[in-house]
Amino acid sequence: PHRYSRTYHLFEDFISVLKEADLCLLADIYPAGEKNSYGIKAEEIAARAGCVYCPTKEELFEALEEKVSDNHVLLFMGAGSISKWCEEFLALKRV
Repeated sequence: PHRYSRTYHLFEDFISVLKEADLCLLADIYPAGEKNSYGIKAEEIAARAGCVYCPTKEELFEALEEKVSDNHVLLFMGAGSISKWCEEFLALKRV
């Protein structure tokens, strides 16, 4: 999710949509300069939506290695570091 305020206001929508995924690996909320004055956490979204919470790049890569096979389609969505993480993961898989 991008921004605490947006995640707070769309909290139930995030849960509803993410529940539909075959597999969801959820990173932390990207703050985009905001402070978390809402007390909202990506862990709560992950728990309620049945996602795997991956707060670090290393944990995300471990979960991808464990849960994804060659015939899966991956979709990285988000703001901030996620696009770099995608490129890094794909580079590792090509080696």
